[in-house]
Amino acid sequence: MKKIGYALMLAAMIAACSSDDNSVEGPKTEEGVLKTLKLQASTTTVVVGGEVTFALLDDAGKEVDGAVMLDGKEISKKYVFDKVGVFKVVGAKKGFNASNEVTITVSEKELAPLTLKASAVEVEVGQKVTFEVMSKDAAVKEGVKIFDLKANKELAGMEFVATAAGEFEFLAKGEGFADSEKVTVKVKEAVKTLGTKVTINGISHVLSSVNMELKMTKDDVTKAKPIDMGNGVYGNEYSFTIYLNQDDKNNSGFIFLDFLVENPTIKVDAAGKVTDFGKRVLPTSNSKIKWKAIWSSNDNYKVNNLGSSMKDAITVFEKITYDTTPYRTGSYNGELAVGIKYKAGDVNFNLDLEFNGKSILRERSE
Repeated sequence: MKKIGYALMLAAMIAACSSDDNSVEGPKTEEGVLKTLKLQASTTTVVVGGEVTFALLDDAGKEVDGAVMLDGKEISKKYVFDKVGVFKVVGAKKGFNASNEVTITVSEKELAPLTLKASAVEVEVGQKVTFEVMSKDAAVKEGVKIFDLKANKELAGMEFVATAAGEFEFLAKGEGFADSEKVTVKVKEAVKTLGTKVTINGISHVLSSVNMELKMTKDDVTKAKPIDMGNGVYGNEYSFTIYLNQDDKNNSGFIFLDFLVENPTIKVDAAGKVTDFGKRVLPTSNSKIKWKAIWSSNDNYKVNNLGSSMKDAITVFEKITYDTTPYRTGSYNGELAVGIKYKAGDVNFNLDLEFNGKSILRERSE
């Protein structure tokens, strides 16, 4: 009976080992597909006695538990290579395919390190980064390769063209050299630069200028008039003055677009009395804006609407800068880059405007 008992215990132990979480090819997922496992190494070139740190990552780049295998045997994730040679290391985890293979080269003497240089470390999508590989201040052009660590592949050459936003890591490898340090390239979405154009109801017009006005108080023209925007928010009133078709006598005219911009520097007491007019706050893409009115001086593109019908207006403030010192009383030179889209609901008026150029801010008393 004892022999039978020992046999049963031995069978149970063998079954447990066979379903170990670190088997090279464990059971499939519920969908019947094994997951991808990625093995990373802190370096792939060391001298005898050098330590390499390994990490196992899932599809999302998150580190997971698992086994690091060398010659079919599990090794520690921090492993010291004590003899010269070229070693193939893989990772294993239940439910995952065997990982990519990492080759570790161990040499007797310390290898000359590579230095990877990038033409830029911050670019926009579509822009190109050119790499250069150096060792001890000398260019290395033969026998070196650049690796994209995020894509886990070698670049075709010495250039990288960003096709998506994010952070990308690169390093250089070369036979007879120690790997370079990682170089991180940050890629951001390309910013569309505004031009200068305007269409009304699909018809192009000549955009002569776009200036701004700021409404000042009646009693003190040095102070911008505070406006109650509701819910305890106060702001100031601005206007875009859009001048069209300056050289076309029959088609020239102005479009005026009035709007309120939140100004958090305005202070009001409990009774609703303004105690501090605050400082000038120009609109930005992050500003809280409330449209007030739009009207045109030319019957060929007539519109006269109040803010209740302007809630769907879209404005992009790319750049607004004006001098702090006026070139004459109440008038300031500056630059303006703005985009405006507005469609009136009750009349045939569809405005699509981009302006990027010199502009004037005028202070206008009520």
